[in-house]
Amino acid sequence: MSEKPSTPSSEQSDKSKKYDRQLRLWGDHGQAALEGCHVCLINASATGTETLKSLVLPGIGAFTIVDNSKVAYQDLGNNNLISSSFNDDFNKICDSFFVERDSIGKSRAEVACQNLCELNPDVRGYFDEHPIEEVLSNQPEYFKNFTVVIAKILRFTSQSFKNIMGFESSSSCYKKLWHDCYIRVQVEEHTVIESHPDNIIPDLRLDKPFPALSNYAESFDFSTMTDREHSHVPYVIILLHFLKIWKEEHNNEIPKTFQEKKQFKRLIESVSDIRSNNFHNFTGMRSKASSEPEENFEEAIKAVNLSISPTFISEDVKAILKEAKALTPCPSTKSFWLMAKALQEFVDSEGQGNLPVSGVIPDMTSDSDSFIKLQNIYREQAISDSDWVYRRLQEFCSQLGPRKTFISENDVKSFCKNSQHLRVQRGKSIDQEYHGSIPLGDLRLEYFILIISLYILRKTL
Repeated sequence: MSEKPSTPSSEQSDKSKKYDRQLRLWGDHGQAALEGCHVCLINASATGTETLKSLVLPGIGAFTIVDNSKVAYQDLGNNNLISSSFNDDFNKICDSFFVERDSIGKSRAEVACQNLCELNPDVRGYFDEHPIEEVLSNQPEYFKNFTVVIAKILRFTSQSFKNIMGFESSSSCYKKLWHDCYIRVQVEEHTVIESHPDNIIPDLRLDKPFPALSNYAESFDFSTMTDREHSHVPYVIILLHFLKIWKEEHNNEIPKTFQEKKQFKRLIESVSDIRSNNFHNFTGMRSKASSEPEENFEEAIKAVNLSISPTFISEDVKAILKEAKALTPCPSTKSFWLMAKALQEFVDSEGQGNLPVSGVIPDMTSDSDSFIKLQNIYREQAISDSDWVYRRLQEFCSQLGPRKTFISENDVKSFCKNSQHLRVQRGKSIDQEYHGSIPLGDLRLEYFILIISLYILRKTL
């Protein structure tokens, strides 16, 4: 195997500028995970090199191209026909992306590797000119060293393909059929910590406030506040204040039904009258001098339906915790499942049936001092919860002995923060697909295949 040298990485500040947009999307830890990837491409075709280009630009750690072909005339150009005669001869499609006319006769793997490295000096590029069959014969474990294997134009029913697409790493393959392009993604188990769900309900724990939150809410005396102070109370405190009143009259239960929440909203929006001796009216929403309602109270009323609900654990996460509970940890156990087992023990003990507090609250109308105090209360509780999980995890690791993968405290904090939305996805092997485990009929190649968007089709055909 040969390597094309790349220049040293830029300073951290320059790196932050370089990857600014994507860092905003997936953060430093996401970028670190990307930089830890080593991707293998089998066959430096147009589809393969275009895919690899899209991974090199955001900064994967390294890539290796396995291709024993030489650059031929039909490889030239950017996916255009090399002949003026337009016919359906598949061989006349330009099938490579990073090659030029003076590259004819040279190693296609080396040429593509060299040009891809020029796109991002931070990425290490390697190439291997041995035939794929020879690589598999001499080094059966070769492809287990990669994070992802991308295979283009392979014999789908060959034993070699099954060996390549082993479950030690994520794998994908492409097949181009004139105007259609197909992709097959294969993975044994894909664990997701940051699933980024579309609609996230704030983790406020209003039905089960922890002691620090309850104490802070009790420190607000609505009856003695000035109008300015009253109009800058965070809506979380407003909801907790009125929940206390509601629970006193409803057997310590929170409003659950639509009608109950409607009554609860009316309780909040009842306008205060300083001359009234009615406690409820005295602490409710006040009218401004302009006769407009207070914005913080309006926020509280709008938040009732989502924020005042029983704290629960989703069925997906319950399934993960159940699987983790039955797990007997060993040195080869994945980090995700070790953290899941520690999390499960937290839920069964310290959490009293609840997941760790996420520590994130939404923006709201408030004075800076009150909001920062509230924010810190949630953050401190989240830190306390994740510390418990981390300590339990350390106990597991000390019993297991040396492990290849180190789990940091920040890893555990991220795991706990996103514990409400953990996901595990499992796939099937090529061998299962081709030997009756999955009913394919005449759609052998199309099963578990995603049609690539028209944009990608235009780029790769």
